[in-house]
Amino acid sequence: IIVKDIHFSTKSDSFGDELTKATDSARSAFRLQQGSRFRDDDFRADLTRLKNDLVNIGFVYTDIDFSLDINQETNSTDIHDAIDSGPICHFSDVSISGNDHVADKIIRRQISFKKGDLFSRQDIDKSQEQIYSLNVFQIVSLQANLEQSRNAAIPVSVKIKEAPRFTNKFGVGWGQEDRFRASMDTQWLRFLGGARRLNLSLKYSALEPYHI
Repeated sequence: IIVKDIHFSTKSDSFGDELTKATDSARSAFRLQQGSRFRDDDFRADLTRLKNDLVNIGFVYTDIDFSLDINQETNSTDIHDAIDSGPICHFSDVSISGNDHVADKIIRRQISFKKGDLFSRQDIDKSQEQIYSLNVFQIVSLQANLEQSRNAAIPVSVKIKEAPRFTNKFGVGWGQEDRFRASMDTQWLRFLGGARRLNLSLKYSALEPYHI
């Protein structure tokens, strides 16, 4: 069965321009194109991509139904995607928990969105990476609190688990050239508060008696 054409329809005309741009962009990146051999895996991957693209421009509650119009005489099918976009959503308040020693303001500086911005899953993922980049946390989880009421203002919770304040690594060995060697590496997180880090590295060997 060959894909003849792909059609989109929406249940609401309120966001027609935004949805048209999103579907045109998604269509160009679909695995299934006109003339492609129809495959279930590619079809479902295309549906997932379309939904993710819509979520990233604020349509968090998007629901997509589909139908296949198969023509057995030509061994082809039209694909019909019916989109129920729901409301267009924006970020609401951001709550932070689990940070016992790092101030909220330090974490908030790493968040790439603010209250009132258009909702985007990409902004949530980017913010998570930027908070991790402080290198003082074991766990960073950002979760959009989606309500069953399909509220257009979406709060986000940031849950933190701080890494141990002190870590130490020791090593000893023997080699023909450097003979006895030893090393120690100490890391002190949240040094003098905030997200500062202090590293002390000591090494000794016959080739390099002292390295600090």
